[in-house]
Amino acid sequence: MMATTRSSSPPGLDTATSSSSSDSCDDEFVRVQEAGVAHSTAIRPVTSSNTVRELKEALAAEIGLGAWEELNLYFAETSLKDNDATLESFNVANGDELTYCRSVTPKREGSGPMFKTLFFTNMISGGNFSLTNVPTTWTVAALMQRIAQERGYQAETLRLLFAKKELQSDNTLASYGLRNESDIFIVSRVRGG
Repeated sequence: MMATTRSSSPPGLDTATSSSSSDSCDDEFVRVQEAGVAHSTAIRPVTSSNTVRELKEALAAEIGLGAWEELNLYFAETSLKDNDATLESFNVANGDELTYCRSVTPKREGSGPMFKTLFFTNMISGGNFSLTNVPTTWTVAALMQRIAQERGYQAETLRLLFAKKELQSDNTLASYGLRNESDIFIVSRVRGG
């Protein structure tokens, strides 16, 4: 028997948290997993006519996040950005697993040391881009979340390289000697190898 806890959620949607990937209920649901976390949350009942906003509201209630607007949802590496769109418009079906991350809000100018601009070479899809106003005290994980948020990737699939070294998620950006206008390479994480 699977241990399940229930919490309050928006009308029409119920939530249940579980560390098991199997589910004994026959109703319609989707699983939502935080990027980089092993357990997932089942949101019930979810139908294809529910909106992205309704799913975000239910998830925010389940994880104790006050503002559903701080959540970014991804399905099959597609960002579900249109909060008014139905899940069906993103081809989300009963039993599918989505990934979420919380928005990373950059600090305002003058609130601490910042990189005015960091440059990125995207080795996954080609091309270059830049990010501005990145706090030097951010961890690599926070930077990967911002890249995922702005570029539509899943943070756990990214690796960042600087000066021929892979940047580790728990370290700060400043600990790697990054400077304003540093070039960082983005590559895809290889599973199982």
